[in-house]
Amino acid sequence: MRFYQSILVVVLFTIVSAASANIIVNGSFENPPLINPAASYNSGATFGNWTVIKGDIELINGYWLDAQGIQSLDLNGINPGGVKQVVSTVANQWYKLRFAMAGNTYVAATTMDMEVYWNGNVVDTCHFNTAGYTWSNMGWTYFEYNVKAVSSSTELRFESISTAYSNAGPALDDVSLVAIPEPVTVSFLGLGIGALLFKRR
Repeated sequence: MRFYQSILVVVLFTIVSAASANIIVNGSFENPPLINPAASYNSGATFGNWTVIKGDIELINGYWLDAQGIQSLDLNGINPGGVKQVVSTVANQWYKLRFAMAGNTYVAATTMDMEVYWNGNVVDTCHFNTAGYTWSNMGWTYFEYNVKAVSSSTELRFESISTAYSNAGPALDDVSLVAIPEPVTVSFLGLGIGALLFKRR
């Protein structure tokens, strides 16, 4: 009986682990690791599983405190830019998209604007006002959305639409995409744990 209980525990925790795994690669922009404080990438360039899709962006290391890790993005290099990543998904599966946004405080206080796209559709236009924040206190704010995949691969895209200062824009970090367990999976997990506890009495 103990053997079957052990198998059940392994199966249940495998399900939980799979459901909670982040399928975004390099979501905190730690690759490539920088020696200098910043590196610029123009439209068409790739870095650490991300592709620049317009304008240019800057990968930042050391200018400000990041939301996670030691690197993040300024979506405005010299001009407003954007990045995308194509991720492997499951058709009809819901996912939780989560990311941190702030703004480059090098310029005077202003509102930074960023559009988020999923499968070619706008999920939201996000705003961040840099008033009162500094490089040592960026005020990172997390945004969360439930998004549904319709095929085996889906494009996630972030685009700056901030034009007040072309060389300072929205900051992006700690991007994650996690499958939301189906209700039947949650029910199975609950029943399995209940049965395990019952057997142990």
